[in-house]
Amino acid sequence: MRKFAGYSMEVECTQPDITWHANITECGIEVRLGAAPAPNVHLKGSAVELLKRALATNSGAAVEVNGDETLLLELLSVLSDFRPDLAPVLAKLLGRDRAQTLSAFLELGADSAIQFARSQFQEVERASRHSMNRNFTGRADMGNLQNQLDQLRLQIDRVAARLERLEQSATDGV
Repeated sequence: MRKFAGYSMEVECTQPDITWHANITECGIEVRLGAAPAPNVHLKGSAVELLKRALATNSGAAVEVNGDETLLLELLSVLSDFRPDLAPVLAKLLGRDRAQTLSAFLELGADSAIQFARSQFQEVERASRHSMNRNFTGRADMGNLQNQLDQLRLQIDRVAARLERLEQSATDGV
C-alpha cells in the first residue's frame, strides 16, 4: 500500500444516494463518509453497477470514472488479490489449531460468497438480455409484423369497399 500512499478515491453512489471516500495511507485505507477534497479518481454509479465494477476486472458496468483510471485498476487488482491472514489474530483468542480451522472456513466462505455474487450478476445480466430480446423485437420480426399489418389493412379496405357497394345498391334499389 506504500505505493499508493497519499492517494484518494471518491465513490458517489446514485441509488441509494450516498458518497464516501477512501484515503490511502502507508498502513491501510481510511474510509469516510462524504466527498473527498481532491480525489485522484472519482466513481459515480448505482450500487449494483459499482459492485459489478468492483467484482469484475473487465466489466461493462455503467460506472462513470473521472481521474486516474490506472490508479483505480491497480487498486482493484490489489484489493481483489488481498487475503488477510486472520489466523494470528484468532490464535490469541481461540488457540492456534482452532484459529487455523476458523480462518480456513472464513476464507472458503468469502471465496464462495464472491463467486456466488459474480454468478448472480452474470445470471441477472443473462436474464435481462433474454427479457430485452423477448420484449423488443428485432428487425426481422419488425418486418414480418409490418407485412402482417399491411395485409390486415388491405383486407379492411376491401371489406369497407364491399360495404360501401352494398350500401350504394341498397339506396339505389329503394
